[in-house]
Amino acid sequence: MPQLLSRTLFVSISAAMLLTAVYVAGTFASRSSSTHPTAHRMPAAQSTPEWLLPDSPGLKIDSFYASAANVVRGEDLTICYGTRNAVRLAIEPAVHDLKPSRNRCISVRPEADTQYRLTAWGANGESVSETFLIKVLPAPPKFLFVDLSDFEIRRGDHPNLCYGVTGTTMVRLEPTLNPAPVCPRCCVMLAPVQTTDYRLRIFGPGGEDHLNFTIKVQ
Repeated sequence: MPQLLSRTLFVSISAAMLLTAVYVAGTFASRSSSTHPTAHRMPAAQSTPEWLLPDSPGLKIDSFYASAANVVRGEDLTICYGTRNAVRLAIEPAVHDLKPSRNRCISVRPEADTQYRLTAWGANGESVSETFLIKVLPAPPKFLFVDLSDFEIRRGDHPNLCYGVTGTTMVRLEPTLNPAPVCPRCCVMLAPVQTTDYRLRIFGPGGEDHLNFTIKVQ
């Protein structure tokens, strides 16, 4: 009997200890849950276009300039601009495919002196503008081609000189023919009696140019 009583007492004590451990673990888990609530995922921030600057309020043209103050007629020119908090842009004379940007460049080809104006509009309809003037210079005179039939001749021969020019108002052939014809394709006959150094000169509103050649007479 004492042995049976001892075993019964041991089982009762073990069960009581197990119940106590379960209670303590449940209480700790409950407290931990109340102390550390479940974290929720924050919604992703929406990106703001780089030309809209909430920290720098107000509509502004930061830059508006050209790569040069002068351009030769027929050549391209680069115009660059930068705006802040603009929702719409326009350049006069009209330039296509404009959009707000902190720094952007476009290519234009003015045919005459031109004043360019950039206008920027904000979200509330307000606007700002800036201007600059580009001077267009005449294109320099240019040889399209030059062709000499012979560089060495016998005395009494008459070689032909053919040439074409553009942007030219006057042609001079030194030392013999002044002035020479002005045309896209001209030919003249030469008659050197001895070895002669020639200079073909062209002149126009944009300046002058020349080409040297020698005809050797045997």
